[in-house]
Amino acid sequence: MSFTTIIFYCWLAVAVVLFYLIPAKFRVSFILVISCVFYLTISPRYLVLMLVLTFIVFQTGRGLRQAQSETSRTLLLIAGIFPVLGSLIVFKFGGSLSQWLLPIGISYYSFKLISYVVEVYWEPSNAVGSIVEFASYVTFGPQMISGPIQRPCDYFSQLKRQREGGTDYARIEDGMRLILGGLLLKMLIGDRLADFVGLVDKNPAAYTRPVVLLSTLCYAIQLYADFAGYTNIALGIGKLFGIDGPANFNAPFAAANIQNFWRRWHMSLTTWLTDYVFMPMRMSTRTLGAAGLAASIVTTFVLVGVWHGFYWTFLVFGLLHGIFMTVSALTLHMRDRFFKGTPESVRRTRAALGIVSTYLLVTFSQIWFWAPSVGAAIFRIKQLAGVVPSGLLSLTDIKADISLPLFACIPIAFYLGAGSPGFRRWWAPVGGFIPNWALYGAGMLALSLMTTESGSKFIYGQF
Repeated sequence: MSFTTIIFYCWLAVAVVLFYLIPAKFRVSFILVISCVFYLTISPRYLVLMLVLTFIVFQTGRGLRQAQSETSRTLLLIAGIFPVLGSLIVFKFGGSLSQWLLPIGISYYSFKLISYVVEVYWEPSNAVGSIVEFASYVTFGPQMISGPIQRPCDYFSQLKRQREGGTDYARIEDGMRLILGGLLLKMLIGDRLADFVGLVDKNPAAYTRPVVLLSTLCYAIQLYADFAGYTNIALGIGKLFGIDGPANFNAPFAAANIQNFWRRWHMSLTTWLTDYVFMPMRMSTRTLGAAGLAASIVTTFVLVGVWHGFYWTFLVFGLLHGIFMTVSALTLHMRDRFFKGTPESVRRTRAALGIVSTYLLVTFSQIWFWAPSVGAAIFRIKQLAGVVPSGLLSLTDIKADISLPLFACIPIAFYLGAGSPGFRRWWAPVGGFIPNWALYGAGMLALSLMTTESGSKFIYGQF
């Protein structure tokens, strides 16, 4: 059941109404039930796997809370993480070798489970006493397909709101606004960019170099529109049930260096890996100086790559970002010191050039992210460099309903991804007299008129 279908929203409307009608003490149980029902509609054969891993980790948390010796705590930590990490590796590896059907959401709920085990290991009082509350966290439907990855303490601290009952109409309106914004971003922008990118990717050798270059430059903004759109929908649905999820994007296209980019892009994943992989590794290698820092960064970003799948293209994607991050981290202080005493105009030029160069680095890395094989990625790079001949089809040879929307979608997506600079200033005189219902109605009308027939699948749903 996709987040972009009318059937889903009919189902969601019924679920939300029932959620606020039932007694408050049953609301957490209701979240668990509807999350499992939702999972049955998208990956029914693997619901048992998720519930078994949930039970194992819940019992591990109880054991960690009661353990007295450090040895028993360490053994429990391993016993809790091993089946979760083992399942994730087996299915990812199996999917890369023989196209096994991956359990939907396994990358996300596995990281949730590992977070819980580690957090309870660090602080046993974080263990949850109710398996219903714990299972509702792991299976939480809005975050199942593509995240974001919510930390356990953040989720459990909000369950008090469910037990108190009542209806927060402001939160519900915020949720609906996020859902509508996410649908507009995904279906009006992301899906139209996907039509163009997908068309060129079917046979890049047939197109001229400018068309291939434009398609390549669209990778990052298409992925942003698709993934950020999903995130907004997921956060909005969560708010309808009284749960605030973590932000996943913060104006990534305004980043002036690659370090800042990863503080703004897929934030729930990068902060997870920073806390549980990079920081422990960095602490253990701090005596090695720059070499230890480089090893910690590269290892973390290799994991970012293979988290998406056990393919050579994802490995190269992660390795490239590890190299970019290492070079940036080791030279940033020197660069900042050099520009510190320069005129304001020079510093502004540096920031602008930094934004452009960061986007180009991300675009280059995503050639590997998108490519079906290493050979296809190398061919695309050769084609862009003029090493291999380009085709004859130009932008005018592409159907107008695919090519013309690019001129609106590209600047809108980049503008939104840069944080919508100046939006509040120019919107203030307009937003004061246009009621919310009119804005929502205009958004729904735009969706009905402009959505594409081919769009609906979320890119990150495959991970």
